[in-house]
Amino acid sequence: MKNLLPGLSLAVVLMISVGCNNNSKTEEGTHTHDDGSTHMDHDTTKPVQQEFKVADTTKTDTSTHTHENGEKHSH
Repeated sequence: MKNLLPGLSLAVVLMISVGCNNNSKTEEGTHTHDDGSTHMDHDTTKPVQQEFKVADTTKTDTSTHTHENGEKHSH
């Protein structure tokens, strides 16, 4: 059992170091997918975040007004 542990840990280290080298680029600005296809790099720029200004929605309309039916009311 003690003889198996160093060999097993060496195998794990080798698998990790070899397995993590999958970012192979053939030309500058291109990359290869798992299926073997090679094309230009994806656009990674993000759009500008929009900003919205929220008005105070707690104000109440105290003015009285009339609608089409002629009925006066306030909000």
